[in-house]
Amino acid sequence: MRILVTANTTIRTKLRTTAGTATAAKICEPVLAMSRFLFPVTGKDVLGMWVGENESAKFWATVLNGLRNRGVEDIFIACTDNLTGFDTAIHAVFPETEIQNCMIHQLRNSSKYVSYKDLKALMSDLKAVYAAVDEQAALDALETFAQNWDNKYPKIAKSWRENWANLSTYFKYPQEVRRLIYTTNTIEGFNRQLRKVTKSKSVFPTDDSLLKMLYLAMMDITKKWTGRRQDWIRIHAQLSIYFAERLPPHIKTALVLYLFGLYTKFGKDPKAVKELLDSSGWFRSCGYVLSF
Repeated sequence: MRILVTANTTIRTKLRTTAGTATAAKICEPVLAMSRFLFPVTGKDVLGMWVGENESAKFWATVLNGLRNRGVEDIFIACTDNLTGFDTAIHAVFPETEIQNCMIHQLRNSSKYVSYKDLKALMSDLKAVYAAVDEQAALDALETFAQNWDNKYPKIAKSWRENWANLSTYFKYPQEVRRLIYTTNTIEGFNRQLRKVTKSKSVFPTDDSLLKMLYLAMMDITKKWTGRRQDWIRIHAQLSIYFAERLPPHIKTALVLYLFGLYTKFGKDPKAVKELLDSSGWFRSCGYVLSF
């Protein structure tokens, strides 16, 4: 199994200690897969949940090795909220994976201690960074931001520079792919639904009791995940170029089946199918010639 995007964030809860009096904070890490890369269908799936004392490279190595042992062959892009130790762990287990830190989390951290009267102007200058057309334009905008705000808020530009390697991943991709990977909001929404279940119970006696409750909640939530991305053809066209050497061999077989499905969907109108596929440009870029 090859995964297009994984997204991970933390759910924090409490577990009762063996003494039964004190409570110890625990983290639960759900890992959500955005796609299993079966052309051209994209979907979401929860790969698992892990309970641990804290985030660390060792913890994440355990999680990622577990995924690999279960059959995950490759992860193309991992979207995280700058999880502690994740960078080191994923490059040890899946060395070719690209990491994209959540831009929304970075913006929240940047604006956390900004005066309200400065907030609008500061966020406008930051938008020139994260909405830039390419990485060089973003770096130029970041330099301009630093010149304007370093005297008052020196830690903001410093934070962006320290995390730039994982913040700038999405600049090489088109807007369709950027929208898919620039934030972990998808799994944040999933976590919010889980918290509706856990907040009614202040403590859990064991790790298993927590996982059982979350598992039942997950089953109810994922039943509703039946939609598909409308722009998946364009996204796949781009990723098929960037990750051409890492795509599974069954993609071309699935492509033939998909073309047949489109042929039927459009009332066996080959012209309509050709116009739709030509709009992505992927077939020509990969050397395919459409002939009806």
